[in-house]
Amino acid sequence: MRVSPLLVSVLFVPSLVRAQAAQLEQGAGEPRIVVSVSRSARVSADRAAVYAAIEATAETSPEAVQRATRKLQSVTDSLRAVGVPAQDIAAVPYGLAPAVGIAALQMATPPQAPYTARFVVRLPATRLERIIVVAAAAVAGGASSAVPGAFETAAADSVRRALYADALGQARRDAEALAAALGGRLGALIEATSTVGPNQGSQGSGFSFPSTFSGYSWQSQPPDVTITASASVRFRFVPR
Repeated sequence: MRVSPLLVSVLFVPSLVRAQAAQLEQGAGEPRIVVSVSRSARVSADRAAVYAAIEATAETSPEAVQRATRKLQSVTDSLRAVGVPAQDIAAVPYGLAPAVGIAALQMATPPQAPYTARFVVRLPATRLERIIVVAAAAVAGGASSAVPGAFETAAADSVRRALYADALGQARRDAEALAAALGGRLGALIEATSTVGPNQGSQGSGFSFPSTFSGYSWQSQPPDVTITASASVRFRFVPR
C-alpha cells in the first residue's frame, strides 16, 4: 500500500519514541558488537471495531434471557438495515446475574432480585466516518451503548517497514561509534533480527454495562495508533 508523504513524515518528528542499547560481547572466540534499537510512531487511525452492549432485566432468569435475545435480534436487524452484513455481526453471551440495587443491599432481608441477561455484539473494523451511523443503528435497535473498541490503521505495515529502515540505520551508526570508541573498527554483519511490538491503540478500549453503582462508563483513547518496530544487529569487532 502506498503511504503518502504526510503519513511517512510522522516517523521523524521530534516526538518519535526512541530506545537503543549497544554492548561488546565475546562470542565464538571473537569479540562482537551488539546493538538494539526501537522506533515508534503515532499514526492516525482510519477504522475501528465497534462494540454494542445489550441487556434485559426480568423477574426470572429464563425471561431475562428471552428478552435479551429479542433485543439482540432487533439490534441485528437494525444494523443490517444500515448496510452491515449479517456475517459481520458477532454476538457473544455476556452472562446472567441478579440485578441487585443499593437500596436492596441495605435491607435486612433483601427482596428477591430480578435478573439481567447481557450480550455483546462485535462489529469488524469500520471506517471512522461510519462509527456514528453504526452506533446509532445499534442503540436504535435496543443496545444500551455502542462504542469504538479498537482503533486500527491500514498503513501499519508500510509504517513499520519504514521504522525498520530507520532503526537499522541507527543501529549501524551506533555500532560504528562504539567500535571506534573501543579503538577498533566494525567488521562484517553476523546477524540481524527484528521484533514487532503490540500496536497500542489496536488492543481495544473497554466499556461497562450500566449499573446502579457505576452508571455508563468506558475507557477512552485517542483515535490514533502507536506502531513500534525493534531491530537487533551483531557485528564482528576488529581491534586495530
